[in-house]
Amino acid sequence: MSNPPTILVNPSYDPTSLRGQGDDSPTSSSSAYTFHRTVLPGYAPTALLPLQTPPSASKRFRGRVYLKAENDRYALPAFKVLGAAWASFLSLCDELHLDAQSTTLDALRTATSEKRAGAGAGELEMVAATDGNHGCAVAWFASLVGIRAHIFTPGNVSPPSRARIRSMGAQVCVTHLADLDYDAAVQRAAAYAADATSTTTTRLLIQDTAWEGYTTTPQRIVDGYTTIFTELDQQLHAAAAAAAAVEAAEGRNGGAPSHVIVPVGVGSLAQAVVQHYHQRRPRPDDAVATRVVSVEPTTAACLSHSLLLGRNEAIETGETIMPGLNCGTVSDLAWPSLRTGIAAAVQVDDAAVETAMRHLEAIDGVVAGPCGAAPFAALSTLLENEDEAQRLGLLDRDDVSVVLLMTEGKMECE
Repeated sequence: MSNPPTILVNPSYDPTSLRGQGDDSPTSSSSAYTFHRTVLPGYAPTALLPLQTPPSASKRFRGRVYLKAENDRYALPAFKVLGAAWASFLSLCDELHLDAQSTTLDALRTATSEKRAGAGAGELEMVAATDGNHGCAVAWFASLVGIRAHIFTPGNVSPPSRARIRSMGAQVCVTHLADLDYDAAVQRAAAYAADATSTTTTRLLIQDTAWEGYTTTPQRIVDGYTTIFTELDQQLHAAAAAAAAVEAAEGRNGGAPSHVIVPVGVGSLAQAVVQHYHQRRPRPDDAVATRVVSVEPTTAACLSHSLLLGRNEAIETGETIMPGLNCGTVSDLAWPSLRTGIAAAVQVDDAAVETAMRHLEAIDGVVAGPCGAAPFAALSTLLENEDEAQRLGLLDRDDVSVVLLMTEGKMECE
């Protein structure tokens, strides 16, 4: 099998096959949105910023470009806390036999204290492997409710990034696996969480990728991410109304974008995009589907590889300045949605991302980290290639609205 091209238009793309496959249970996306707004302290929607068109874009591109700036969620510099906090909250409610629909953080803290002091007393500990942001988020929530966190980091996570995870709380332990990659770090975290030799500590694995027998928590993490897109729909509709385009906004089914470009590591955030726009969102039969485009490092293009192959297959990864995307395996839970829900997969190298970071800061005043700038680099790549851009419906249209998901700000915790 040859390597996937820089721009792979997905041969299996069929978003209509995904309609009606969403989960409307009490612990799904709508409940996550309520949790973020009313239970976690300090909620505020992140900004949706209009951007200048990439300078290398084809003159046939007449659309609007927006950036959803996920650089400040509960004072953390990335979106990951939305999924990690929701999944952690539900896991603790399950463990402590609490009603997730009515439990507050104070009630959760009280219950954990009672478990620690009661008969058969024992500690609770959250466990995760991370390239940085997910571990920061798990450690933050553990500290918020007063329990331990044990975070495993692979070799590509720098000392400042590990220090940032430790700074999330006094009960945070970081085990650095200098000789292992991300996939191996996940395996080590899972083995640690499953180790039953400790009779005094209950370990809860909060991992953002799935495998056979481990899907509930990853799905909850995906559900947590969809708060981004609930906000996005509201913001796009408001932007259209402000521009005296209410009728057009209604025609796009409540302000849905024509394209979303999403960074992919294990694919959980991309799954959340597909889930929101293709699986759960009610849509008239004649409505134009939002095209979801992925972006990966050229050295870790596991989704591009799997889409070309037609099955989910792990790859070896190389070095990149995008550690949060340096993953060799697509989540088993995400793959079925991405296989038919991703319109195209784009690969970008480090140089393109560095150019995107400089452009965003100089022209738009946006300070993005490498993973956060990758979607802008992907859009630039697409608009430099008219054939692929035309196939994806980006050219010669006035109703195109492209949303770039800036998943992190510029920071040391990658």
